[in-house]
Amino acid sequence: MQGINRFVVAGVLAATAGLLVQDHLRPADAILGVATLTGALTAGRTLFSMAFAPLAGITSDWLGSRWRVVAWSLAVGAAGMVLVSRSTPSTILMGLALVAVASSSVQSLVTALAGDLSGQGQRGRAIGLMHTVGDLGSAIGPPIAYALLPVIGLPGIYLFCAGLFVMGLILVKVQPTDNTQEVTND
Repeated sequence: MQGINRFVVAGVLAATAGLLVQDHLRPADAILGVATLTGALTAGRTLFSMAFAPLAGITSDWLGSRWRVVAWSLAVGAAGMVLVSRSTPSTILMGLALVAVASSSVQSLVTALAGDLSGQGQRGRAIGLMHTVGDLGSAIGPPIAYALLPVIGLPGIYLFCAGLFVMGLILVKVQPTDNTQEVTND
């Protein structure tokens, strides 16, 4: 999940945000340049993510299932990427907000799951491996996005990313309602 999350958000979206701003979010008579607007968009997305990460944890504790919240987050991320693939600014901005919520939720809950599902002596290794896979996703996202750009265009790349979130959703096995081993209050 972390590899998909980081591929889409820190890889593809981060690398193509300037193109998205230039093609769909910057009016022709704008005073601010593409780089300034891209920076503002990235900062806003980050702040939005930070606000929602704790809510993902609270929700998973309330439901008693981190897996269920991860599944919903991946679905929200897929819907967000579909909206980002559209050409109207309001739809794109709504999609980016949904992706920000999904990204922070997946990142925080997958980290918690790595700790939950690993023995105490293996938690550091599990979290390190999870972040390594995430870093790999971040690293390969930009070259793949730019290789696909002339073939399927920016909307196609974003729909491909929506498909990756759906693939992650399919891979998530929602746990039974009795998750006493999954969620611990330590």
